[in-house]
Amino acid sequence: MTPARRIRKALRELDGAIERGEVTPTQEEARAVGVLRGMAAGRREDALRKLVLVAQCSEFNRRVPVGTRVCYWPGIRDGLGILSQTRTPAQVLGGHTPVVWVEGRTDCIALSHVEIA
Repeated sequence: MTPARRIRKALRELDGAIERGEVTPTQEEARAVGVLRGMAAGRREDALRKLVLVAQCSEFNRRVPVGTRVCYWPGIRDGLGILSQTRTPAQVLGGHTPVVWVEGRTDCIALSHVEIA
């Protein structure tokens, strides 16, 4: 299946999920989908990747409000991890990595390295 067809299929599935009430997009997600629909096919694949990152951040923010106790791994995800709490909502860093900032660190942590404690 070509990238353009995958994108059209994903948008149709998203529309169906919204109509059935299975998904309620945030304003940011709805805006991103609108932009995606208006793009030329060649740019959609990159935009879809970014939309997926925004959706990952939105889902994390729904489950993990600021101030939630979490366990994180600053490097390789090995061992017990470090206990802390979130100090910002999750966001996409540099257009490529969903991250969150935690207490006790000046750098951010990739969402793949964070769990609710």
